[in-house]
Amino acid sequence: MADWNEKVKKWRYGIEPDKVTTDEIREYIYAKRYQYQAKKTGDLNLWDLFQDDFKNFTVETFNRPNRATIQDLRHCLRCGGVYVQQNNKRLTIAKSLIAVVEQDEFHEWTDDDVKEANADLSKGPITSIYITVERNLRPEMLAKVGAPRPTTTPEPTRPPTPQPAIAVQPDPEPTLQPITAPQDSTPVLQPVVPAVPVAPVASVASTAPTIAPVEPIASIQPQPQGPQLPMLRQALAKQLQQPLILDQYEYSTIRRRGVG
Repeated sequence: MADWNEKVKKWRYGIEPDKVTTDEIREYIYAKRYQYQAKKTGDLNLWDLFQDDFKNFTVETFNRPNRATIQDLRHCLRCGGVYVQQNNKRLTIAKSLIAVVEQDEFHEWTDDDVKEANADLSKGPITSIYITVERNLRPEMLAKVGAPRPTTTPEPTRPPTPQPAIAVQPDPEPTLQPITAPQDSTPVLQPVVPAVPVAPVASVASTAPTIAPVEPIASIQPQPQGPQLPMLRQALAKQLQQPLILDQYEYSTIRRRGVG
């Protein structure tokens, strides 16, 4: 099996067609074809490399190897996005290749160009980012090229699962309750009358004071409150206009002094 990497390296500086054999021309063509596809060169880059690699070729040079060799080269260019016109009775493959070498501007593909190159594009491999059968080619272009589209088996449509009927119960009529006036729960506050302490009043049997029997003076023990206290209490009672309540000692003292 030929080592194409070595052949690519061998012909990396180009070729002089007038100084090589027909087999070497054929080897050169296939080495360049291998290089383009291995590096996935496409579109403007491929067009530029092809023009430089084959600038020394003529129609006669392309016609020296067999027909299949230049057909393979055209296939490589088309799949790489470089348009090569289809040959006919008045246009040979060699002339269409020379036309690409001599182009001044890169040819942009049309829908008719895609149809024309259908045979080569359907084989691949596509190295062009503009023309691709498997990835980047638009659906309408695929239809024109005739490449099979990826098909997906549609899932069978399942009938909707019937849901059990739900009986709708009418809303019950609301029961009206008699409206009763709300009872006033606010407690009635009664005025609080502060209790006035009432001093106990000694009951008096009569208006006249009860006179106890007088004991001898010698038997009466003097009280520690002094002889002036009854007199002061009597005077205070008169000033306050209140009845005077005396104990036995005070009464006898007043009687002795002639007061009251």
